Amino acid sequence: MLDFPPWKSLLSIVIIVASLFVVGYDFYNKQVSSTYKGGLKLGLDLQGGSYLVLEADEEVFKTDYLNSVVQYTKATLTEDNITFNDFVNYTDSVSFKLINPAQYNGLHTKLMNFNRNLVVNISNSLVTIKVTKDTYKAQLSSAIENSMEVVRKRIDQTGTNEPSIRQEGYKRIIVELPGVDDPAEMKRILGTTARLTFHLVDANATFNGTALQNGYKYVRATDSNTAYAIKIEPEIYGQNLVSASLAFQQNTPVVSFTFDRVGGVKFANITKNNVGNFLAVVMDNKVISAPRINSEITGGSGIITGSFTVAEAQELAILLQAGSLPVPLAVVEERTVGPTLGQTSINAGLISALIGYILVFVYMVVFYRKLGLVANIALIVNTGFILAALDLIGATLTLPGIAGIILTIGMAVDANILVYERFGQELKNSKGSFALLISNSFNRVFITILDSNLTTLFTALFLFGFGSGAIRGFAVTLIIGLLASMFSLMFVSRLLINIFLLNKKSRYKQIGRA
Repeated sequence: MLDFPPWKSLLSIVIIVASLFVVGYDFYNKQVSSTYKGGLKLGLDLQGGSYLVLEADEEVFKTDYLNSVVQYTKATLTEDNITFNDFVNYTDSVSFKLINPAQYNGLHTKLMNFNRNLVVNISNSLVTIKVTKDTYKAQLSSAIENSMEVVRKRIDQTGTNEPSIRQEGYKRIIVELPGVDDPAEMKRILGTTARLTFHLVDANATFNGTALQNGYKYVRATDSNTAYAIKIEPEIYGQNLVSASLAFQQNTPVVSFTFDRVGGVKFANITKNNVGNFLAVVMDNKVISAPRINSEITGGSGIITGSFTVAEAQELAILLQAGSLPVPLAVVEERTVGPTLGQTSINAGLISALIGYILVFVYMVVFYRKLGLVANIALIVNTGFILAALDLIGATLTLPGIAGIILTIGMAVDANILVYERFGQELKNSKGSFALLISNSFNRVFITILDSNLTTLFTALFLFGFGSGAIRGFAVTLIIGLLASMFSLMFVSRLLINIFLLNKKSRYKQIGRA
């Protein structure tokens, strides 16, 4: 008998049965239930969907970032009681004069604490802070990374399954939405910055199209027909929100929200000290609601009312729950892949895989007879391992992923060919039983096979680590295919040989090439 311990046989059988169960369970549930969302999923190129490219508004980001530099600088000067004047904002820098130049000691270090890449120059009484292009790019890239998380949260709350979200360059986000044929609503949700703030309103002001004094400004409502005189400085920021959801008040859709501890205290104080006044809820410089404060509101929660439809209230709740985008995003490109094109891709992948299997099967049987038949059965089992593994990790199968599976077809039989050719050499140069010769063949080519698979595995790992989108999909199936083929060779193939060949007194000329 082949040197194959019983525990290896048992392990092989258990994994084969488990793989069949996983694949069968997923296939069955997909056939009988349209709501089943588990298991292996198809990518955009296979089931159709929408492809969006979001790009950051670079100019708005530069202005916002420079304003944050200004706010930090003024706060630092005020905190240290440093007197200054002639504070001027430029396109990419700010400058001011120290009234008392002797106060500049340590100022350079404190200003650099905001960002070590700022260029701070102090000459006599003139202080200049410059933001370089590289600093802007680095900060914008960081803002895009944070924006990706907000985008992901917004998409997840719409119920869209398995979106692909990745960064491209320093100011773009690629979003792929399998199964979404009409991206209009998604574009609206993803393109809204959702910067929420709460402002006190001067109800006695009359809108005349000009700016107000004393820290107030005019902001139009979402219907564009009404304008409110709101306090420029917000009372509460949207960052203090911890939850938001659709609710109904007297059968009218509203948005219920809850603040964190800090926001709850602020909200209670504002409502306590401003009973009878109005509090405007402003999102993206538009007043969406301006309710009257009738009493102190404790508990840190409240509602946003307005002329909402259920869909509008739900959309607003999604935006608030996911948080505001660090930088405005605009949809600069969109494509829709129809399900018909996706099915065409599936058919092409299946046909190519089937042709590949047939050619490999015929080749192995013609050249290696019964040993070739063993390799073919192991190849089918190997494919089951790959599908089961992709199913268990909830992977998204794409067309390049199918290409990765097809590639492993040839690589899987390569190892068997090495073993069988080595067996031919062993038969010519050695004496011994069939079991001993086949066992020696497996053992003596193992290092060669392992070395070959490891080099390919390292390449696939680099593709996965540094690639994106379709490249990563290809890498995932290649990695799983390599691991599955190694297991199939060392366990499944040896088990099959043990079962079908070694229990029979067959000579080599009956099972392989003479």
